[in-house]
Amino acid sequence: MMKYVLNYQNLSALGILAVFVAAFLLCKKSKQPWQIIMPCMMVSLVGLLIGAKFFGIISYASYLLRQGKPLVDLFNSSGIVFYGGLLGYYASLAFLLPRYLNKTKPAWAIVAVTTPLFHGFARIGCYLAGCCYGVESQCGVFAAFHEHRIPVQLIESAFNFILFGVLLFIFLNPVVPRLKKARRHLTAIYLVSYSAFRFTIEFWRGDAVRGGLGPFSFSQLVAMGILIGVGVYFVLLYWKRRARNKPTA
Repeated sequence: MMKYVLNYQNLSALGILAVFVAAFLLCKKSKQPWQIIMPCMMVSLVGLLIGAKFFGIISYASYLLRQGKPLVDLFNSSGIVFYGGLLGYYASLAFLLPRYLNKTKPAWAIVAVTTPLFHGFARIGCYLAGCCYGVESQCGVFAAFHEHRIPVQLIESAFNFILFGVLLFIFLNPVVPRLKKARRHLTAIYLVSYSAFRFTIEFWRGDAVRGGLGPFSFSQLVAMGILIGVGVYFVLLYWKRRARNKPTA
């Protein structure tokens, strides 16, 4: 009975529930309009599903190409990819939030804080489902795990819960000078932190179906793209501020 309760679908649903409970409490705490932010988050779940499946198809297609196999039945045979869901979710929010809010930064901060909360639950579901598994290991530490494999799913889950705690601490302490500046960039902090971690942990993933290009997996390529994108964003932000503060003759 327990294995039917503790499965990927139920843990993902629990993660979504946790996100919306946390988002509601953070909206109330920061006096943000939860009546606007939370419906936008709910509608954006459609973008999450579309993005996750779209990236799953691309990832599986790259795997088939690596194996020299024909690209057939991609939709039914492919799974879902977290990065696709993340980007689809964020893209939907980027479309919706500016249409209903004059200031979107507080809403984005709440979204950034709650995102790893969902992922922490979902990765436990991955472990229970036996997907997204790690490489085989003869180390006795991993003897209790699937086929003596490194439990990358549980490691990633722990990282996401820790990241949630760090982002929440920053969010709840805006009066601390250093944290006040960091709070303005919670989305960037989340993206950089997770992408750097994901790029690293991928070296211990054992499921070849992930696909990729050259020595890098599909998720590592996406992680590098996000890290470069955030870097470009901060460079442009720096030059914009410098040009604005430059004294005129």
